[in-house]
Amino acid sequence: MVEQHLRTRKERELVNVKRMIVLIAVVSLIAPMAFSQGAFAANPYIGAYRDSSTVHHPHQFLGRVNFDGSTSVSSYTGPVTTTAGWGTTNPTRMVYQAPTWLETDGTIWSSPQVHKIGQAPAAWIREDQLGEHGSGSSDIDYVYYTFFWNSARTQVTFYYEPHFNDGTATSYLETYSKVSGDTSTNFAAGWKDITVNSVNYRFKLLQIGAESGSSTSGWKFKQYGMTYYCNDGSCTTVNLSSVIVRSLVWDTTSTTHESWISYWGTEVRRVGLQNYVAQADYDLKSGSTLPPGEVVWYKSSTSVPAGTRLW
Repeated sequence: MVEQHLRTRKERELVNVKRMIVLIAVVSLIAPMAFSQGAFAANPYIGAYRDSSTVHHPHQFLGRVNFDGSTSVSSYTGPVTTTAGWGTTNPTRMVYQAPTWLETDGTIWSSPQVHKIGQAPAAWIREDQLGEHGSGSSDIDYVYYTFFWNSARTQVTFYYEPHFNDGTATSYLETYSKVSGDTSTNFAAGWKDITVNSVNYRFKLLQIGAESGSSTSGWKFKQYGMTYYCNDGSCTTVNLSSVIVRSLVWDTTSTTHESWISYWGTEVRRVGLQNYVAQADYDLKSGSTLPPGEVVWYKSSTSVPAGTRLW
């Protein structure tokens, strides 16, 4: 069962669950807050991707994030994991996102989203306030998150688990039921070259990165502990620390290391809608002490070059 990957056994023994909030998706959408504009709004974005032409079809992705080093931000900012839906042989018109935002008031939010290419606004958005960023005992230390398909491939569960400085945790769970036109049966990881309307695009089907409402300073966060699972034979367990990961940027061209992620008909889509001038700390960077599989993003006057190998 995919649920066995929600936490390791050791983590389960340490967790003292404060409360469980289960919100089941309904037909009507919850009105999105100002910061939940999603992948295809005018958001600065910089990220990374698994650099492989072998496409895996994960049914689950998980990871951890923390905002250590952040001070005050003038616009919502946070890490986002984005993956294209996968059908039989190609990406579908769906894009699945699991963002975690640090707001200007110091609160941390989850905002899982599912975007249907060719439809605006997003096909599905949900939001939960996870807690506060800070050094107090009740403030958030890190957030564990995962999203996964059910066995019938009719629903995706987005699960967030903020862990607090006092060692306790809380769980939040949102469930997306497939909308009309969503033929996805898995997620996707790797890249695929596809010609759309006589233009060659390299779609990066799984991306991790930094996104914000505007080019703000004062933020810093780490993405780590990232793993995905396949049960269709395309892979078994893949820890991102064991694969080649390279940086990418938002770009309007069809160059190799830009943020294109999926398409539908002649319409192509990318994550973000402007470039985020930001830097990263990573394993292969001179002077870094980070192990493979971890990246720290932060605002800077210069940007990590597109195509840089992070680990």
